[in-house]
Amino acid sequence: MRMTMVIRRRRWLWLVGVGLGLGGVWGCGPRESRLSGARRALVLERLTLAAVERATGEGVLVIGNPFAHGSGANGGLREADDEAVDGVKRALERVGGRYVGLAVPRLREEARRDPTQVALPPGASTPLSFMTEAGAWDGLRAAHPDAGLWISLIGVPADLATTRAWTEAGGPRWALYLPDLRLLGGGDGVGEAFRSGRLVAMVLARPGAPPESEPMKADAGEEFDRRHILVTADRFEAVRLEWPGLFE
Repeated sequence: MRMTMVIRRRRWLWLVGVGLGLGGVWGCGPRESRLSGARRALVLERLTLAAVERATGEGVLVIGNPFAHGSGANGGLREADDEAVDGVKRALERVGGRYVGLAVPRLREEARRDPTQVALPPGASTPLSFMTEAGAWDGLRAAHPDAGLWISLIGVPADLATTRAWTEAGGPRWALYLPDLRLLGGGDGVGEAFRSGRLVAMVLARPGAPPESEPMKADAGEEFDRRHILVTADRFEAVRLEWPGLFE
């Protein structure tokens, strides 16, 4: 029974952790965890700088992990959200942007009760996309009308096509950290989102990146580039040509 509980807990951590790009971090030692946190702050700093450059003057709202906040929240997940927000704030301090805050979409009842029982499609890389209530992301828009730029740490909602914060003119612009591109419609959908201005920037994992245990490079740009790919409207076609498999 105890072993079953441990396995279920590890699976729970994987499910909600991978929604914040932490799938390879659970089980790492303290050194690897520190490196991961520093890298996450660096990545969000770079993503925010790119996004704010293309959404000048917009208040910035960070969309975080619902399992990282509230009563009984996991400390590791909360720390991961905090590290990401640190990176966002560092970027905004550099360019004079306005931080609105961090918000989390409401979870479906079954996800709140037991996230391991939520059915996920094969290969889902952002499980939290499938755990939020219908309309939850539009609720964030209503609660934060002054936030014109959203930086999502957990991808996009599975019901993106009916999410008004995505489909309506005048909605927020989005910057995404390690999104599941299938929910955006693959390469064609990503291209259309960039052309429409709904999507302003996103960070993808670079194929063949070194292991998390490898020391960080002294140069922040070099460290970012060997692990991640920054995609913006002006770079989208070039990135798609170089790494076509990323958008399938």
